[in-house]
Amino acid sequence: MALRTDTQLQLSNIYHDGHGVVQDFQKAVQWLRKAAGQGYLDAQYDLGIMYLSGKEVAQDHKKAVRWFQKAAEQGHADAQFNVGHMHNSDQSIIQDDYKEALHWYRKASDHEHADAQYNLGVMYLTGKGIAENHKKSVRWFQKAAEQGNANAQYILGSMYYEGKGLIRDFQTAMQWLYKAAEQGIDEAQCKLGSIYQNGEGVAQDSKKAAQWFRKAAAQGERHA
Repeated sequence: MALRTDTQLQLSNIYHDGHGVVQDFQKAVQWLRKAAGQGYLDAQYDLGIMYLSGKEVAQDHKKAVRWFQKAAEQGHADAQFNVGHMHNSDQSIIQDDYKEALHWYRKASDHEHADAQYNLGVMYLTGKGIAENHKKSVRWFQKAAEQGNANAQYILGSMYYEGKGLIRDFQTAMQWLYKAAEQGIDEAQCKLGSIYQNGEGVAQDSKKAAQWFRKAAAQGERHA
């Protein structure tokens, strides 16, 4: 009698973690492949992660993309993001294809994937693989920032501060910069330090400037 795919995935996890059995990565991968081969999208995604990282199996980016693609086509948001990311030139993993990257980032963004929304914002901001469009970049950064993506919060804050793609708004800029800085983004901390030091859009405050510069410096921000 054939095992259900979810049972196969559970067996894979049991052998992987050594719960109640001797830890055996080979058997873990064997059961994972069985579940993935029968179309179980979580197994396909996990197999993609294994091939991408080179843990438990020999690293193979082409196989990673193949398994991510299978899961992505079934609507797995993280897999959709990974397929898009692997087509992004900064990754240098597979042949660059911005059209594919945009396609899969958009798919993942439809599932409210914050990192995909952030990457779409970057592509529209820089004009990488698509016509530069600051208004669209703001829209995607806003979506990602509202979900807590710290990098999106920093860029959105900077865009509000500079009036880039939207009406300049110091109050909103500070709100987003604070959110990013509190999440440890050193560029945001350094920017807040500069803003308070120079009194740009806020009352000059040397103590607050020093506070944010110290936070940034503690993380090694070279401009602090």
